[in-house]
Amino acid sequence: MRCAIFNRYFFIAIICFSFHSCGDISAYKKKISGSYYLLQSEMEPGLHISYKISDNSFIGRIPADVKEYCIVKDSLLIAKVQSDSNVKVYVLNMKADDGYVDQNIYLVDIFDTTSFELWRKKNTLRVDFIKVKQ
Repeated sequence: MRCAIFNRYFFIAIICFSFHSCGDISAYKKKISGSYYLLQSEMEPGLHISYKISDNSFIGRIPADVKEYCIVKDSLLIAKVQSDSNVKVYVLNMKADDGYVDQNIYLVDIFDTTSFELWRKKNTLRVDFIKVKQ
């Protein structure tokens, strides 16, 4: 009888500890602008950009591994992401994003670096990237 009671309390303690440790999975969190945050999960390496929808709820916007980012004219969030040996440049329209809209509404485009430079020049945008500290 004693062993059964001990086993039940031990099991409950393990379950409680498991739920407690899963509360906030962000190992690193830095506010970029408005509801946008630079996050690093304890589960995955690399930093990504997410949109904060409530206290500890975030929706991913730009995947890991963000190397640089910038805000242009308080409306565009631009981030360089290292993917294997390729660099992709993500451009988000922050004014069109409320956390619940579809990707084709807030995502302007995903460029390689050469295409991004052509797009930037065409739109006469000044872009000053901030390097992400890993």
